[in-house]
Amino acid sequence: MSAAAECCEVPAVPEKTLAALPVSEARAKREPLARLALPFTPIELLLVLCMIIWGTHYSIAKAALVVLPPFLFNAFRFSTGVIALYLVMKASGESFAFKRSAIPRLIFTSFLLHVVYQAFFINGLRYTTVANSVLLNTTAPIGVVLVNIFLLRHERGSWRMFSGMALAVSGALTVILSRYADQIGVGAQTTLLGDGLTLIGILAWIAMTFSLRELMADNPVMSASFWLLVCGTVLDVLIAIPDALSFDWSLLTWEVGLAVLYSGAVAIAIGGTIWNLALKRIGASRAAAFVNLQPIVAALVAVVFLGEPFTLWLVLGIGLVIIGMTRLRMG
Repeated sequence: MSAAAECCEVPAVPEKTLAALPVSEARAKREPLARLALPFTPIELLLVLCMIIWGTHYSIAKAALVVLPPFLFNAFRFSTGVIALYLVMKASGESFAFKRSAIPRLIFTSFLLHVVYQAFFINGLRYTTVANSVLLNTTAPIGVVLVNIFLLRHERGSWRMFSGMALAVSGALTVILSRYADQIGVGAQTTLLGDGLTLIGILAWIAMTFSLRELMADNPVMSASFWLLVCGTVLDVLIAIPDALSFDWSLLTWEVGLAVLYSGAVAIAIGGTIWNLALKRIGASRAAAFVNLQPIVAALVAVVFLGEPFTLWLVLGIGLVIIGMTRLRMG
Protein backbone atom coordinates (compact mmCIF):
# COMPACT_ATOMS: atom_id res chain seq x y z
CA MET A 1 0.00 0.00 0.00
CA SER A 2 1.33 3.45 -0.92
CA ALA A 3 1.90 6.25 1.58
CA ALA A 4 -0.87 8.27 -0.07
CA ALA A 5 -3.30 5.39 0.29
CA GLU A 6 -2.34 4.93 3.94
CA CYS A 7 -2.97 8.64 4.56
CA CYS A 8 -6.46 8.52 3.08
CA GLU A 9 -7.51 5.18 4.50
CA VAL A 10 -10.37 5.28 7.02
CA PRO A 11 -9.49 2.97 9.93
CA ALA A 12 -11.89 0.06 10.26
CA VAL A 13 -13.87 -0.26 13.47
CA PRO A 14 -14.57 -3.87 14.52
CA GLU A 15 -18.27 -4.75 14.68
CA LYS A 16 -17.85 -6.10 18.21
CA THR A 17 -16.52 -2.72 19.27
CA LEU A 18 -19.43 -0.96 17.57
CA ALA A 19 -21.92 -3.28 19.23
CA ALA A 20 -20.57 -2.31 22.65
CA LEU A 21 -21.00 1.41 21.98
CA PRO A 22 -24.19 3.47 22.50
CA VAL A 23 -26.34 3.61 19.35
CA SER A 24 -25.55 7.25 18.57
CA GLU A 25 -21.79 6.74 19.01
CA ALA A 26 -21.78 3.53 16.96
CA ARG A 27 -23.66 5.32 14.18
CA ALA A 28 -21.10 8.12 14.24
CA LYS A 29 -18.31 5.57 13.81
CA ARG A 30 -20.06 3.94 10.85
CA GLU A 31 -21.23 7.10 9.09
CA PRO A 32 -17.88 8.25 7.61
CA LEU A 33 -17.49 4.83 5.96
CA ALA A 34 -21.06 4.88 4.66
CA ARG A 35 -20.71 8.43 3.31
CA LEU A 36 -17.51 7.48 1.47
CA ALA A 37 -19.05 4.31 0.03
CA LEU A 38 -22.19 5.94 -1.44
CA PRO A 39 -22.77 9.44 -2.88
CA PHE A 40 -26.18 9.53 -1.18
CA THR A 41 -27.87 7.30 1.36
CA PRO A 42 -31.41 6.01 0.65
CA ILE A 43 -32.98 8.59 2.97
CA GLU A 44 -31.04 11.37 1.23
CA LEU A 45 -32.29 10.17 -2.16
CA LEU A 46 -35.82 10.33 -0.77
CA LEU A 47 -35.08 13.89 0.38
CA VAL A 48 -34.02 14.77 -3.18
CA LEU A 49 -37.41 13.42 -4.35
CA CYS A 50 -39.11 15.50 -1.65
CA MET A 51 -37.37 18.66 -2.87
CA ILE A 52 -38.41 17.87 -6.46
CA ILE A 53 -42.01 17.63 -5.24
CA TRP A 54 -41.81 20.81 -3.18
CA GLY A 55 -39.81 22.71 -5.81
CA THR A 56 -42.63 22.31 -8.32
CA HIS A 57 -45.25 23.19 -5.72
CA TYR A 58 -44.65 26.95 -5.68
CA SER A 59 -46.03 27.58 -9.16
CA ILE A 60 -48.88 25.08 -8.76
CA ALA A 61 -49.99 26.63 -5.46
CA LYS A 62 -49.68 30.15 -6.89
CA ALA A 63 -51.99 29.21 -9.79
CA ALA A 64 -54.59 27.69 -7.44
CA LEU A 65 -54.54 30.77 -5.20
CA VAL A 66 -55.71 32.91 -8.12
CA VAL A 67 -59.08 31.15 -7.70
CA LEU A 68 -59.22 29.83 -4.14
CA PRO A 69 -58.91 31.91 -0.96
CA PRO A 70 -55.81 30.81 1.01
CA PHE A 71 -57.58 29.19 3.97
CA LEU A 72 -60.03 27.35 1.73
CA PHE A 73 -57.13 26.10 -0.39
CA ASN A 74 -55.43 24.82 2.79
CA ALA A 75 -58.60 23.06 3.93
CA PHE A 76 -58.94 21.33 0.55
CA ARG A 77 -55.32 20.25 0.24
CA PHE A 78 -54.91 19.00 3.80
CA SER A 79 -58.16 17.04 3.58
CA THR A 80 -56.82 15.49 0.38
CA GLY A 81 -53.53 14.74 2.14
CA VAL A 82 -55.30 12.95 5.02
CA ILE A 83 -57.27 10.75 2.62
CA ALA A 84 -54.18 9.93 0.55
CA LEU A 85 -52.03 9.04 3.57
CA TYR A 86 -54.85 6.96 5.09
CA LEU A 87 -55.16 4.91 1.88
CA VAL A 88 -51.38 4.40 1.72
CA MET A 89 -51.23 3.25 5.34
CA LYS A 90 -54.18 0.88 4.95
CA ALA A 91 -52.71 -0.60 1.77
CA SER A 92 -49.29 -1.09 3.37
CA GLY A 93 -50.60 -2.39 6.69
CA GLU A 94 -49.00 0.42 8.70
CA SER A 95 -50.23 0.86 12.26
CA PHE A 96 -52.11 4.01 13.31
CA ALA A 97 -50.96 3.59 16.94
CA PHE A 98 -49.75 6.79 18.62
CA LYS A 99 -48.48 7.48 22.15
CA ARG A 100 -51.03 9.34 24.27
CA SER A 101 -48.24 11.12 26.11
CA ALA A 102 -47.24 12.77 22.83
CA ILE A 103 -50.69 14.28 22.15
CA PRO A 104 -49.87 17.74 23.62
CA ARG A 105 -46.77 18.00 21.39
CA LEU A 106 -48.85 16.74 18.45
CA ILE A 107 -51.39 19.53 18.92
CA PHE A 108 -48.68 22.18 19.39
CA THR A 109 -46.69 21.03 16.35
CA SER A 110 -49.82 20.76 14.24
CA PHE A 111 -50.83 24.30 15.22
CA LEU A 112 -47.39 25.62 14.22
CA LEU A 113 -47.32 23.69 10.96
CA HIS A 114 -50.88 23.78 9.70
CA VAL A 115 -52.16 27.03 11.14
CA VAL A 116 -49.29 29.44 11.80
CA TYR A 117 -46.77 28.45 9.12
CA GLN A 118 -49.28 27.56 6.39
CA ALA A 119 -51.32 30.70 7.00
CA PHE A 120 -48.28 32.94 6.65
CA PHE A 121 -46.77 30.96 3.75
CA ILE A 122 -49.95 30.81 1.66
CA ASN A 123 -50.98 34.42 2.33
CA GLY A 124 -47.39 35.53 1.79
CA LEU A 125 -47.32 33.75 -1.57
CA ARG A 126 -50.60 35.38 -2.51
CA TYR A 127 -49.30 38.90 -1.88
CA THR A 128 -45.77 38.53 -3.23
CA THR A 129 -44.13 36.97 -6.27
CA VAL A 130 -42.96 33.36 -6.62
CA ALA A 131 -39.44 34.80 -7.06
CA ASN A 132 -39.55 36.67 -3.75
CA SER A 133 -41.03 33.67 -1.93
CA VAL A 134 -38.34 31.29 -3.22
CA LEU A 135 -35.59 33.80 -2.42
CA LEU A 136 -36.75 34.44 1.13
CA ASN A 137 -37.14 30.72 1.83
CA THR A 138 -33.40 30.19 1.27
CA THR A 139 -32.92 31.69 4.75
CA ALA A 140 -34.83 28.79 6.37
CA PRO A 141 -32.05 26.14 6.33
CA ILE A 142 -29.55 28.71 7.65
CA GLY A 143 -31.89 29.41 10.54
CA VAL A 144 -32.25 25.69 11.32
CA VAL A 145 -28.47 25.18 11.45
CA LEU A 146 -27.86 28.27 13.62
CA VAL A 147 -30.61 27.39 16.10
CA ASN A 148 -29.43 23.78 16.22
CA ILE A 149 -25.84 24.77 17.03
CA PHE A 150 -26.03 27.98 19.06
CA LEU A 151 -29.43 27.89 20.78
CA LEU A 152 -30.33 24.22 21.28
CA ARG A 153 -26.72 22.97 21.15
CA HIS A 154 -27.79 19.69 19.52
CA GLU A 155 -24.73 19.78 17.27
CA ARG A 156 -21.22 21.14 17.31
CA GLY A 157 -20.48 23.71 14.67
CA SER A 158 -17.49 23.13 12.41
CA TRP A 159 -15.77 24.99 9.61
CA ARG A 160 -16.85 22.27 7.19
CA MET A 161 -20.50 22.61 8.24
CA PHE A 162 -20.58 26.41 8.02
CA SER A 163 -18.71 26.53 4.72
CA GLY A 164 -20.95 23.79 3.32
CA MET A 165 -24.10 25.69 4.20
CA ALA A 166 -22.62 28.91 2.78
CA LEU A 167 -21.80 27.17 -0.52
CA ALA A 168 -25.22 25.51 -0.75
CA VAL A 169 -27.05 28.77 -0.07
CA SER A 170 -24.77 30.61 -2.53
CA GLY A 171 -25.68 28.06 -5.19
CA ALA A 172 -29.39 28.49 -4.51
CA LEU A 173 -29.05 32.29 -4.63
CA THR A 174 -27.09 32.08 -7.90
CA VAL A 175 -29.94 30.17 -9.53
CA ILE A 176 -32.65 32.42 -8.07
CA LEU A 177 -30.95 35.71 -8.98
CA SER A 178 -30.08 34.55 -12.50
CA ARG A 179 -33.59 33.26 -13.16
CA TYR A 180 -35.67 35.94 -11.45
CA ALA A 181 -33.39 38.97 -11.74
CA ASP A 182 -36.14 41.14 -13.22
CA GLN A 183 -38.87 39.82 -10.90
CA ILE A 184 -37.24 40.18 -7.49
CA GLY A 185 -38.19 43.18 -5.44
CA VAL A 186 -38.13 42.14 -1.80
CA GLY A 187 -39.53 44.97 0.29
CA ALA A 188 -41.07 46.75 -2.72
CA GLN A 189 -44.32 48.57 -2.03
CA THR A 190 -46.33 46.04 -4.05
CA THR A 191 -44.83 42.97 -2.31
CA LEU A 192 -43.99 44.29 1.17
CA LEU A 193 -46.99 42.64 2.86
CA GLY A 194 -46.34 39.28 1.21
CA ASP A 195 -42.61 39.43 1.97
CA GLY A 196 -43.25 40.21 5.64
CA LEU A 197 -45.77 37.39 5.97
CA THR A 198 -43.32 34.98 4.30
CA LEU A 199 -40.53 35.88 6.75
CA ILE A 200 -42.82 35.31 9.74
CA GLY A 201 -43.80 31.98 8.19
CA ILE A 202 -40.11 31.02 7.94
CA LEU A 203 -39.61 31.67 11.66
CA ALA A 204 -42.62 29.45 12.39
CA TRP A 205 -41.20 26.76 10.08
CA ILE A 206 -37.89 26.75 11.95
CA ALA A 207 -39.65 26.37 15.31
CA MET A 208 -41.93 23.69 13.85
CA THR A 209 -38.95 21.73 12.47
CA PHE A 210 -37.48 21.15 15.93
CA SER A 211 -40.83 20.39 17.52
CA LEU A 212 -41.53 17.95 14.68
CA ARG A 213 -38.20 16.22 15.19
CA GLU A 214 -39.02 15.55 18.84
CA LEU A 215 -42.45 14.21 17.87
CA MET A 216 -40.99 11.83 15.28
CA ALA A 217 -38.28 10.63 17.69
CA ASP A 218 -40.89 9.15 20.04
CA ASN A 219 -43.40 7.75 17.52
CA PRO A 220 -43.54 5.77 14.24
CA VAL A 221 -43.15 8.22 11.36
CA MET A 222 -46.22 7.15 9.36
CA SER A 223 -48.67 7.22 12.28
CA ALA A 224 -47.26 10.50 13.61
CA SER A 225 -47.49 12.06 10.13
CA PHE A 226 -51.10 10.87 9.77
CA TRP A 227 -52.34 12.17 13.10
CA LEU A 228 -50.44 15.41 12.58
CA LEU A 229 -52.36 15.83 9.31
CA VAL A 230 -55.69 14.92 10.91
CA CYS A 231 -55.20 17.46 13.70
CA GLY A 232 -54.10 20.14 11.24
CA THR A 233 -56.97 19.45 8.85
CA VAL A 234 -59.54 19.91 11.60
CA LEU A 235 -57.98 23.28 12.46
CA ASP A 236 -57.76 24.33 8.79
CA VAL A 237 -61.37 23.39 8.04
CA LEU A 238 -62.62 25.42 11.00
CA ILE A 239 -60.58 28.44 9.91
CA ALA A 240 -61.81 28.09 6.30
CA ILE A 241 -65.55 28.15 7.13
CA PRO A 242 -65.96 31.94 6.51
CA ASP A 243 -64.17 31.64 3.14
CA ALA A 244 -66.30 28.63 2.18
CA LEU A 245 -69.52 30.51 2.93
CA SER A 246 -68.58 33.51 0.78
CA PHE A 247 -66.79 31.65 -2.06
CA ASP A 248 -68.29 31.51 -5.56
CA TRP A 249 -68.21 27.75 -6.17
CA SER A 250 -68.82 28.20 -9.89
CA LEU A 251 -65.18 29.33 -10.18
CA LEU A 252 -63.88 25.83 -9.48
CA THR A 253 -62.37 24.11 -12.52
CA TRP A 254 -60.70 20.76 -13.11
CA GLU A 255 -57.33 22.55 -13.28
CA VAL A 256 -57.86 23.85 -9.73
CA GLY A 257 -58.88 20.34 -8.69
CA LEU A 258 -55.63 18.92 -10.08
CA ALA A 259 -53.63 21.60 -8.24
CA VAL A 260 -55.38 20.66 -4.97
CA LEU A 261 -54.75 16.96 -5.66
CA TYR A 262 -51.04 17.52 -6.28
CA SER A 263 -50.70 19.82 -3.29
CA GLY A 264 -52.50 17.43 -0.93
CA ALA A 265 -51.70 13.91 -2.09
CA VAL A 266 -48.17 14.54 -3.36
CA ALA A 267 -46.66 17.61 -1.66
CA ILE A 268 -48.25 17.06 1.75
CA ALA A 269 -48.87 13.31 2.11
CA ILE A 270 -45.77 12.01 0.28
CA GLY A 271 -43.39 14.97 0.64
CA GLY A 272 -44.35 15.60 4.25
CA THR A 273 -43.84 11.98 5.27
CA ILE A 274 -40.41 11.87 3.62
CA TRP A 275 -39.44 15.07 5.42
CA ASN A 276 -40.59 13.71 8.78
CA LEU A 277 -38.64 10.50 8.22
CA ALA A 278 -35.51 12.49 7.32
CA LEU A 279 -35.74 14.58 10.49
CA LYS A 280 -35.86 11.38 12.51
CA ARG A 281 -33.05 9.61 10.65
CA ILE A 282 -30.45 12.28 9.84
CA GLY A 283 -31.35 15.29 12.00
CA ALA A 284 -32.52 18.85 11.37
CA SER A 285 -29.31 20.42 10.01
CA ARG A 286 -28.53 17.80 7.38
CA ALA A 287 -32.17 17.60 6.29
CA ALA A 288 -32.47 21.40 6.09
CA ALA A 289 -29.50 21.57 3.70
CA PHE A 290 -31.61 19.83 1.06
CA VAL A 291 -34.05 22.77 1.04
CA ASN A 292 -31.46 24.54 -1.13
CA LEU A 293 -32.38 22.13 -3.94
CA GLN A 294 -35.86 23.65 -4.32
CA PRO A 295 -34.89 26.67 -6.48
CA ILE A 296 -32.70 24.36 -8.59
CA VAL A 297 -35.69 22.09 -9.17
CA ALA A 298 -37.90 25.06 -10.03
CA ALA A 299 -35.32 26.27 -12.57
CA LEU A 300 -34.91 22.82 -14.16
CA VAL A 301 -38.69 22.42 -14.42
CA ALA A 302 -38.81 25.76 -16.25
CA VAL A 303 -36.06 24.56 -18.63
CA VAL A 304 -37.86 21.30 -19.44
CA PHE A 305 -41.49 22.41 -19.53
CA LEU A 306 -41.36 26.15 -20.24
CA GLY A 307 -38.45 26.21 -22.68
CA GLU A 308 -36.30 28.52 -20.54
CA PRO A 309 -32.56 28.44 -21.41
CA PHE A 310 -30.14 26.12 -19.61
CA THR A 311 -27.52 28.72 -18.65
CA LEU A 312 -24.02 28.71 -17.22
CA TRP A 313 -25.42 30.36 -14.08
CA LEU A 314 -27.71 27.37 -13.55
CA VAL A 315 -24.77 24.97 -13.93
CA LEU A 316 -22.72 27.05 -11.46
CA GLY A 317 -25.59 27.13 -8.96
CA ILE A 318 -26.13 23.37 -9.16
CA GLY A 319 -22.39 22.78 -8.66
CA LEU A 320 -22.22 25.04 -5.59
CA VAL A 321 -25.26 23.38 -3.99
CA ILE A 322 -23.87 19.87 -4.56
CA ILE A 323 -20.41 20.82 -3.19
CA GLY A 324 -21.97 22.56 -0.20
CA MET A 325 -24.25 19.65 0.64
CA THR A 326 -21.34 17.22 0.32
CA ARG A 327 -19.32 19.26 2.87
CA LEU A 328 -22.33 19.38 5.19
CA ARG A 329 -22.77 15.60 5.01
CA MET A 330 -19.13 15.10 5.96
CA GLY A 331 -19.24 17.81 8.64
